[in-house]
Amino acid sequence: MERKQGTVKAVLTDLNGVLHVDYILFEGVREALQRLHDARIPVVFITNDDLPTEQLVKKLETLNLPYFKPEIVLNSTLYAIDYMKSNSLIPYCVVSAELDPLLKREFPEGEPNCVVIGDTQQHLTFDKLNTAFRILMKDKKHRLLVTSGAKYYLLKSGELTLDALPFAKLLEFATDHEPIILGKPSPAFFEAGLQRLCTLSGQMYNKEDIVMIGDDVRSDVAGAQGAGINGILVRTGKYKPSDEQEPHNPFLVVDNFARAVDWIIEKHF
Repeated sequence: MERKQGTVKAVLTDLNGVLHVDYILFEGVREALQRLHDARIPVVFITNDDLPTEQLVKKLETLNLPYFKPEIVLNSTLYAIDYMKSNSLIPYCVVSAELDPLLKREFPEGEPNCVVIGDTQQHLTFDKLNTAFRILMKDKKHRLLVTSGAKYYLLKSGELTLDALPFAKLLEFATDHEPIILGKPSPAFFEAGLQRLCTLSGQMYNKEDIVMIGDDVRSDVAGAQGAGINGILVRTGKYKPSDEQEPHNPFLVVDNFARAVDWIIEKHF
């Protein structure tokens, strides 16, 4: 079915691989964000980066993005904390060294009734995975949560590295607990992004009014389109040419974030 897009009134965008890689900003990004601001098109950064929100904000502040403010960042860490609190969950955490202290402060000590898998990188060990396995095997009601539905992401070295989902899938295979994805491509996470746009702008937007820009054809583009939001795939970050032949059918494919903004501005006026 052909996807259509009317006037673009607001934008969701990924961060790593779209605006920057690590602390390196892509060419044309500042100017493109300035153009969106001048056109009064609000933007929310929606990311699976599971750094504590405060640390992620500090990282973004070093990039000197125009009109940046912390409220425009929605990351899966904050969403995961809200989810666990609203469901009275006590997590066993297999997460990064940066995130682990925050989760220990946010949740009381006690018998874990869920496992949360994040971007652990070099902090992942067999003992941690095995402890998570045993917690899940204790009770079918124990939940397996994962902060990202992506398979991998891009490092500043240009190499790809495993994201959180493959390790959650390993535990699913061993325990028959299906992972609950709390970041992209979860439709609920995109809904939260839409609500953040509405709250910050004081306007009510429909899904047809916004687009999602990303470099991950599965988590960013297919995830957004599964939630009823058109996805724009950029040829930066983890993009590879075969993504354009995937069955996910991006609404639009452009070279980079600046070219996506060119198209958005054209559709806005």
